[in-house]
Amino acid sequence: MGWEIILLMFFLGLVLFILLGMPVALAFLTVTFAGTFILDGTLGLTQLAIPLMVSIRSWSFLPIPLFILLGELLFRSGIAGRAVNVIDMLFGRMPGRLGVISVVSATLMGTFTGSSMATSSVLLSTLYPEMEKRGYKTPMSVGPIIGAGGLARMIPPNTLSVVLATLASVSVGQLLMAAFIPGLLMALLYIVYIIIRCWLHPSIAPLYYRPRMALSKILWLFFRNLVPIGLIVFLVSGFIFFGIATPSESAAAGVVGAIFLLALYKQLNLKILKESFSQATKISIMLFTIIMGSVAFSYALSFSGVNKSLVEWVTSLSIHPLMILISFQLILLILGMFVETTSIIMITIPVFMPIIRGLGFDPVWFLVLFMINMEMAESTPPFGVLLFVTKGALPSIPMKDIILAGLPFLACDAIATIMVMIFPKITLWLPSIVLQFR
Repeated sequence: MGWEIILLMFFLGLVLFILLGMPVALAFLTVTFAGTFILDGTLGLTQLAIPLMVSIRSWSFLPIPLFILLGELLFRSGIAGRAVNVIDMLFGRMPGRLGVISVVSATLMGTFTGSSMATSSVLLSTLYPEMEKRGYKTPMSVGPIIGAGGLARMIPPNTLSVVLATLASVSVGQLLMAAFIPGLLMALLYIVYIIIRCWLHPSIAPLYYRPRMALSKILWLFFRNLVPIGLIVFLVSGFIFFGIATPSESAAAGVVGAIFLLALYKQLNLKILKESFSQATKISIMLFTIIMGSVAFSYALSFSGVNKSLVEWVTSLSIHPLMILISFQLILLILGMFVETTSIIMITIPVFMPIIRGLGFDPVWFLVLFMINMEMAESTPPFGVLLFVTKGALPSIPMKDIILAGLPFLACDAIATIMVMIFPKITLWLPSIVLQFR
């Protein structure tokens, strides 16, 4: 049986099970086990069990439940709302002030939620009512929230980096650091767009003024509500950057720091702890099931010879490697219009990574491009998850207006993608500095 037939068989099986309503991770496991049994019988199934057990027992996955728990503790304690209020005080009379605040807040929240849906939900509940009250039009009230929500996929620490790094067999710490500057670049592009748009069309985001507040009180709120969060960020990202601790140790330090911070804010109670641990456990189990499905699928493709044959075929094509890289990203964007992010990762990573290595591209650099594409996928019509989160929170706004509000921020993401492709140092500089500290 040719490798093309085997690959087609795997993907048709996946499509069939997903259309039947089977959860994505279980669909991957079912297709993988069935395909392996057809190709190599019970011996193949026995061999498949080994990488599955090794994948789940890998220490590189330990940061996942810790990052999730860290985000749940800080998110459920109500720290986000306090931070947003302080940020609002610091922006004065800037055009599109609340839009800029949504981007800055999302960047800050991305460091301790790691979830684009959680970030968007918080912004929709805390900032949107204020925007509506101040007369902001839909493009400038909804658009920044949709665009900024996806930043949680880029700003470390985040579980996406850990999952991608482990599945692609690259350093978790390097990928966490590599995504940091591109994430800030995307935030900067959003802010520049918001300011220019509101400067050219002031009616889209009318200026408003907050009552004057004594400098001493502003400083007190700044040090009370923002500095402690900065310390948590340093416990995680800073420890990784300076080589003080591994990603797992840094994540554990972040959780301990979060518990102390909750105690400081007098938010450390049984209800918050129970909800945080419960939700973190549910999400972790879901992610580990997804990881098992992806590892099994990757192993089956390698075991059947599909990966080797596919790499040899792609590298033999008389096409410039950069065109293949661009085509991969177009595939991700097209998939993002119809398929949720988890499915895209499971379908593409086992196929893309051997080819990327075969073409000589830096895998860390490619994974950052992959993360930007995934961030774009979450707000890409017609089925971007952030579009539906926004529609669910704001049912009175037509979906067409929500989609149009998010398009300029997708354009900013596209600019960031092009810049990262042209200047790989944007991605690789920070990891190289990290290595010098070790």
